[in-house]
Amino acid sequence: DDAPNWIFRGQGDAGWRLSTTLQRALKKRSVEDPSYRAHVENSSIGFFKDRSRLHLPNTPDEQDILGWLALMQHYGAPTRLQDWTISPFVAAYFAYRDDGDTDAVLWAIEAYYCRQQVAPGTMVSLAWDHLQIFDEAPTITQAEKENETLREAIRKGSGWPLPMLPFNVDARMTAQQAAFLVATDIDFPVDDLLDKSKWPKPVEPDPFYANLAPRVGITPLEEPYQLIKRIPLPRAWRDDALRSLRRMGITDDTMFPGTDGAGRATARQVVAEELSLRDTLNNT
Repeated sequence: DDAPNWIFRGQGDAGWRLSTTLQRALKKRSVEDPSYRAHVENSSIGFFKDRSRLHLPNTPDEQDILGWLALMQHYGAPTRLQDWTISPFVAAYFAYRDDGDTDAVLWAIEAYYCRQQVAPGTMVSLAWDHLQIFDEAPTITQAEKENETLREAIRKGSGWPLPMLPFNVDARMTAQQAAFLVATDIDFPVDDLLDKSKWPKPVEPDPFYANLAPRVGITPLEEPYQLIKRIPLPRAWRDDALRSLRRMGITDDTMFPGTDGAGRATARQVVAEELSLRDTLNNT
């Protein structure tokens, strides 16, 4: 089905929760005081900044918190970001790419609704004015506006996850059709949304933006499945699913452009015991 407002995430173990790496790290340390948790997160960002600049020729601007968090996420540092994608097929690939003994799972979340609960009016039906001809010239860039939206969401800590798209995308993010889901409350894993009684308090829609985007606030969601879906992926489907995804061009070497992706694809080729097209054509 057409699902323009949904984003997706695949996980290799159906028993895993939708917790961010920062949430898991703080839980492992048993850090419970909210102010101290904020100190730990803030310190970790500074720690990464100091060290990454030694190795990377280009880094985000100092005030580009979304850029820094995306970079930390890319290199395995704990963040409040979680990797999602706008493609359910890419999500299925990530659910099935690692072999294991458990069933996998495909998650889907209605990004538009979540965004409006965190930052009403920041996603309307009007595109960003890149030409700067529809309104007065903006005083800030779109990236600066998104960074302020992120900061304000963290300050409020409503619990609603904040969907965001990266700005400084690389080949890998492009291939994976990357999106992020930001945990605005470290104590609230996203899968708690499966229970409507745990939903954070919804915001009152601004009438101006409700008129621009009729979906907002006019038809409140009645059931969790309208907001979040959890789709089991049996392990028995893995080989057939990966074979179908390969025919769609979703493979290790396309999802991870570069030599590391070629290595992953080679390893899978050996295990799959399938001839490549080149070998098939030459097998005469």
